[in-house]
Amino acid sequence: MERAWDLMDELGLGGRCEVANDPFFADAGTAERVWSQHLLELKYELRLPLDAERDVAVCSFNFHDRFFGESFGIGAEEGGEEGAVHTSCAGFGLERLAYAFLCRHGAEPSAWPAGVRKAIEW
Repeated sequence: MERAWDLMDELGLGGRCEVANDPFFADAGTAERVWSQHLLELKYELRLPLDAERDVAVCSFNFHDRFFGESFGIGAEEGGEEGAVHTSCAGFGLERLAYAFLCRHGAEPSAWPAGVRKAIEW
C-alpha cells in the first residue's frame, strides 16, 4: 500500500484509501462475510478524484490472512514454529488510473508532473 501511495505522489494525484468489501459477496447468505471483511479491514480501495464531485477506485488491496495457506497447505517456518502463511494481493485498474490521471492533469504532456515527463522522454 505504501508503494502505491508513493506512485500516486509521483503522479501528482491525491486520493484516499478506505476500507471496502467485495461486490461478489452480495448474494444470499453472505452478509456475515461482508460484515467480517469490513470489520477485520481485509480489503482497502485506493480512490482518486476525477473532479470536485466524483472519484474512482483505481486499486484494491486484499488481505487473505491464512485462508489460502490453510486451504492449500502452504506453510512457513519462522522461529521454529510452523503454520499457514498469510497472503495478500493488490490489483490496479490501469484504465481507471490512466483516466484519473488525465482528468487531473489533462492530455497535454507539458502539463504533467515533471517526474512523469522525465520518465517518458525518449
